[in-house]
Amino acid sequence: MRIIADSCCDVTEEIRQETGVEIAPLILTIGGQEVVDDGSVNPDTLLRMLREDTGVPKSSCPPPEAFADLMTGEENLVVTLSSHLSGSYQSALLAADLAKERDPGKTVHVFDSKSACAGETLVVLKIRQFIEEGLNFADIVAKAEAFIKNMHIFFVIESLDKLIKSGRMSKTAGLVAKALHIRPIMTGDDGKIALYEKIRGTVKALQRLAFKVAEINDKVKRDVLVITHCNCYERALGLMYDIQSRCKHFKRYVIVPTSGVSALYASDGGVVIAF
Repeated sequence: MRIIADSCCDVTEEIRQETGVEIAPLILTIGGQEVVDDGSVNPDTLLRMLREDTGVPKSSCPPPEAFADLMTGEENLVVTLSSHLSGSYQSALLAADLAKERDPGKTVHVFDSKSACAGETLVVLKIRQFIEEGLNFADIVAKAEAFIKNMHIFFVIESLDKLIKSGRMSKTAGLVAKALHIRPIMTGDDGKIALYEKIRGTVKALQRLAFKVAEINDKVKRDVLVITHCNCYERALGLMYDIQSRCKHFKRYVIVPTSGVSALYASDGGVVIAF
């Protein structure tokens, strides 16, 4: 089986090797310049471009042909950004039709991850786990869809400006957060971005996040936690250690840097977690 994802799925080379995932890149527009999110741009250069851009950076989903060209297996499993945040899901659905026109024997399922960043990464890891367990295509689809439905996503970022300007977050909620000088803990709500809790200061927000993750996972008992960070590995590592000290159910922690599109919205210093 072939696993495919768009480039908001944050992966390291090790995760690529482990899962076999193939990535269809989004296109970023920063300061009027187009950047293909295929890892070819140095992360420091990308962050500098984002800091210098006074406008509204944008991302465009991979075209259907980009997804279809990766659907080379008889059975193909595709993971995309939340359909509420990007057109990537619809593009992948069109690609599935295109791939099946090219080869009627192909089977394709497109997952709306109802998330981004760490959430997509976690879904890809779970799909690989289901494949290794020997499940058939239909069972993998059913289990992965159920996993997505019950997945938990949280994030803490330094600046809400990019989310507000791009329309990914309510302007009213964002302005309230800025006016009160709070560092909100945000969450995924059926694929949409929502305010979870208001905390003053990044350190306190991360401590509170660790507490809430442990509290939730004491009930749901997930075994893998993914942390995506934007240029703040030490912050991500500290969050991981804090969660480890509070929760014993996680058997594996995965820390990955943001891709280009994830950095565009998470901004320098942002942390996203999924479990």
